[in-house]
Amino acid sequence: MFSTTRRVVAVSAFAACSVAVLAGWLTGFFARVVTGVSRSWDSLLAWLRAPLDMSHLVATTTTILVPLVLVLVIIMVLSDD
Repeated sequence: MFSTTRRVVAVSAFAACSVAVLAGWLTGFFARVVTGVSRSWDSLLAWLRAPLDMSHLVATTTTILVPLVLVLVIIMVLSDD
């Protein structure tokens, strides 16, 4: 029926994916994934809408200080005699 090994592998992979999708749909796995993603997205949007929150200040400070420290360390290493 199948003339090449490549076709056998392709049909087997398609069948395995079909069974996996059916099992995920029947067990509610995809609903849990969608719920988790939507909660994470809502949390991200709420975090972005609160610009004076303490976590924003920490993130800003870290974003500024880490490259500054790295540049200073590189300068100190290069200027070492």
